[in-house]
Amino acid sequence: MSLDEARIDDVVVVKSINAGQRALRRLMSLGINIGDRVRVLHFGPFKGAILVEDLDSGVKVALGRGLARKIIVEHAKYN
Repeated sequence: MSLDEARIDDVVVVKSINAGQRALRRLMSLGINIGDRVRVLHFGPFKGAILVEDLDSGVKVALGRGLARKIIVEHAKYN
């Protein structure tokens, strides 16, 4: 599923990013990388930005829906 399909408080793992080099560099500069665990904190109204927290780095980032749609995630598995 893509990140924009997750629900508030879901913890997901970034599996892949289906975007060009520019978007990949932007995400990396924001601290979002493949393999990171991310918690969805908030969805902006009217299909606005998605606020997420990277649980590995502690960084909170607002992502536009278009970019979030390119981030493929799966629910995190707890041991």
